[in-house]
Amino acid sequence: MNDDVAILVPQEIAAFGEDARRAVYEVIRTRRDIRHFAPGRAVADDVLERILDAAHHAPSVGFSQPWGFVLVREIAQRTRIRESFLRCREREADRFPEPRRTQYRSLRLEGIVDAALNVCVVVDLRPRDEAVLGATAAPEMLRFSACCAVQNLWLAARAE
Repeated sequence: MNDDVAILVPQEIAAFGEDARRAVYEVIRTRRDIRHFAPGRAVADDVLERILDAAHHAPSVGFSQPWGFVLVREIAQRTRIRESFLRCREREADRFPEPRRTQYRSLRLEGIVDAALNVCVVVDLRPRDEAVLGATAAPEMLRFSACCAVQNLWLAARAE
């Protein structure tokens, strides 16, 4: 047997100590969208690797893992992304009646150029030649699986 491979024994899966359980719930409770960033503060490569690893360990229907992550570091690209976001935001604002429209426009909904980097999450929705357990009859499950990956990413980022 390969010693590098972790074998999970059912009774050991739930064997978290009190501190570990408390930490999990604390991270869940305190996870918030962050839209204010410290200028010039980079995300260390080892931290980014842990966050992306957590995202890749999300559950996915039929172990499809339909997600991908694109790191966008260049400010010129992030500026174009922000411009696209602002156009979409204006179209969305126009759908609200006043005073809700004004309230919506006052919300800070992004930090695209302020953040050290952007993580673009993509989902592969292309039909596959072979059946994917749980997704063949319900292809929207691929999107839900990607949502689980994003949730793991957010929780890991909060923990970091």
